[in-house]
Amino acid sequence: MTTTTTHVTDLYPTRGATEVATPRQDPVVWGSPDTPGPIPAADLQALDRDGFLAVDQLIGPDEVGAYRRELERLTTDPAVRADERSIVEPKSKEIRSVFEVHRISKVFAKLVRDERVVGRARQILGSDVYVHQSRINAASAPAASTGTPTSRPGTPRTACRTCAPSRSRSPSPRTTTPTAAS
Repeated sequence: MTTTTTHVTDLYPTRGATEVATPRQDPVVWGSPDTPGPIPAADLQALDRDGFLAVDQLIGPDEVGAYRRELERLTTDPAVRADERSIVEPKSKEIRSVFEVHRISKVFAKLVRDERVVGRARQILGSDVYVHQSRINAASAPAASTGTPTSRPGTPRTACRTCAPSRSRSPSPRTTTPTAAS
């Protein structure tokens, strides 16, 4: 009997005692420069170069207030607290996070389908998009948390940490790190 050992390279080595800079393995912008959408070409080029995009007033103050009220409603709802998708702090008993929030809340379901969000995601990824995971964080993270993405070698790499394209540019499977914030 022959045994084969497969070693998977950790492309995002975040578990070490020191921080490690890693070169980007995938593009930031998967769509072509002429992909239609709300992001001006110069901003799309800056996103591709810098790795981030700041959008001034994507949602207005009234909407922010509505989302905060919905967050408050969700975190005080006994049914949401009892739901397995809620993470409750052991000591304070406060809801820390709620997963699949777009399936629990009509308010957040509408937000994830809002063209101001979806149009940008579609333009950046160059394809149709869907919500893979949604989550709200209602309480601050535990003091021990560094906010560093968790590294899991061998997991499929997606085009974006918060959204995934419906098709991939890459003909072969790759690996990536899902983040706690994804």
